[in-house]
Amino acid sequence: SGREQSLSAVPVLSEALSSADAPSRLKAAAALGRFGPKAAPSSRALLEALGRALKARALVLIVACRQALEKLGAAGVSACAEGLKDSDSSVRAAAAWTLHSFGEAALGARPALASALDDSEAMVRIKSAAALVSLEPGHPGARKTLEESLASAEAKIRLEAALTLSAMGLNLPEILPILAEAARESDDPLVRVNAGTALGAAGPQAAGAAPALTAAAADPRAEPLLRL
Repeated sequence: SGREQSLSAVPVLSEALSSADAPSRLKAAAALGRFGPKAAPSSRALLEALGRALKARALVLIVACRQALEKLGAAGVSACAEGLKDSDSSVRAAAAWTLHSFGEAALGARPALASALDDSEAMVRIKSAAALVSLEPGHPGARKTLEESLASAEAKIRLEAALTLSAMGLNLPEILPILAEAARESDDPLVRVNAGTALGAAGPQAAGAAPALTAAAADPRAEPLLRL
């Protein structure tokens, strides 16, 4: 039937996620998203593609892969929980970050996220902690991880924690100075844009960061990124 023929495209699209051609990867992710739960066999390929996209900071592909994973439902949750044990830290971070977006459907993944708090990579620890806090606000281990990350001696770790919390809608007061510093002083235009966007999303409580927002918006290096 036509429906069976349509579903037969899932393996082909999954393979296309590894294409050397960026537009082909994006089209494949978008197409898999339209299949919804029926694209469950693609869960692993989507998670790996999301990990690569995070590493390459390919913003549009990040969104497409994450949305496709979310539409898989239970299969997406299972793939992400398993992905927390992957040998590639980018895949582990992608798995933790995506689990947050499943909401209550990801409650069963809490043990896997808790184990990931001991990950060797800061990015994985941070995203796992933020996902855990979103599922279980009082989780002591997750809160400790976030507090330690926000107070880290490494600016990169502080910023990763601040951006992650902001992206998840957890605009804690202590992240605002970190975001303002990054928006004002970072040499990376993408970091400046991300930090400025996060500050804007924080609303009135970020009023004191207006100079940093102005500086980020005025940066000519950031103009192409603002159009994404």
